[in-house]
Amino acid sequence: MVYHFIIVVWGSEYRDLFLRVVLPTHLSPGNLPSLPAHTWSYHIYAPGMDLDTIRQSNAYTHLVQLGPVEIHEIPEVNGTFKYKVVSDCHNHAIRAATQDKATLVFLTPDAIFADGAFAAMHRSACAGKQVIVTAGLRVAKETFVPAMLQAFPVQKDGAMVLPPRALVGLALGHPHPITESLCWGARVSHTWPSHLYWRIGGEGLLARCFHLHPLMVNVPEVHLPENATVDGEFTERIVTDSEAIHVVTDSDEIAVCEISSEELAVGEARQAPLTPRQVAGWARVLANSQHRRFFRERIRFHAGELSADWERVERESDRVVRRVEQWLRVLSILRCYDEPLKRLRRRLRPWRERWGFR
Repeated sequence: MVYHFIIVVWGSEYRDLFLRVVLPTHLSPGNLPSLPAHTWSYHIYAPGMDLDTIRQSNAYTHLVQLGPVEIHEIPEVNGTFKYKVVSDCHNHAIRAATQDKATLVFLTPDAIFADGAFAAMHRSACAGKQVIVTAGLRVAKETFVPAMLQAFPVQKDGAMVLPPRALVGLALGHPHPITESLCWGARVSHTWPSHLYWRIGGEGLLARCFHLHPLMVNVPEVHLPENATVDGEFTERIVTDSEAIHVVTDSDEIAVCEISSEELAVGEARQAPLTPRQVAGWARVLANSQHRRFFRERIRFHAGELSADWERVERESDRVVRRVEQWLRVLSILRCYDEPLKRLRRRLRPWRERWGFR
């Protein structure tokens, strides 16, 4: 089995985060060095100015000592067209992997992996899984990165070694505001409920997620639509057999954290807790059938052994999932009447106007 590790990096913020902490976690013993020799290559897509800085970095020097690295220069990326540029890079990578009969590993410049993540990925691939999807805990960059560098400094070989439970424990102390707003029952809730969380004391978080990141994809060539992302409809288009998809449900297997500035926000905050109906309304439009299957999975982020409290919280989350699914069925039925009702309103409009009804 041959892997193509793919990462798109642009701008000083992502570039510096990638070189300072993200790439060092890829170099930890249980990640890139754990893979069989000559079975992987690392592909960096970045604008020219960023590539110059990357090539001169200490982390890059250690990377090229481990295995082959391919550099791909891309246009400068701005906020308006970033998704098009990223999808173009991924499509280029898909074509190259198809030609080489390689398995794709999609990385991002703001996601760090605990030690052992790539070794676990390789075990699942050898067991026959075509796709591996993961959830990541979003953490606040401003406080998380300094705390991580202090607790887990980069070693002489360029690696940063983060045991899974230590990474989760650190992440629990530096949650991003978006993560907090997606905790069930939060007084200020997020309007993009792709992930929902339940706290289990100081032990961890239970997650129920619609959108999961396809870390590994081993499939024939299928291109992304323009401006599409790999965590959208990509895996549903290429894998219909749910048994071929491995959902990582325990951070002991693969632990991932997404590092974001506290200023990042998607949608507007709602000054009230989320309800199952609101989650279903969002999912009816923005979650496909595969996403809805993912939502049934219990994903555990924990910093120690699982106590008896986890079972209670998991049952509570099951009730919420069932209520969301009930509302999805109701909304799907109501949707069937949307067009007939519109036609009826159009036909009644002259009579409503005649009799003064608005």
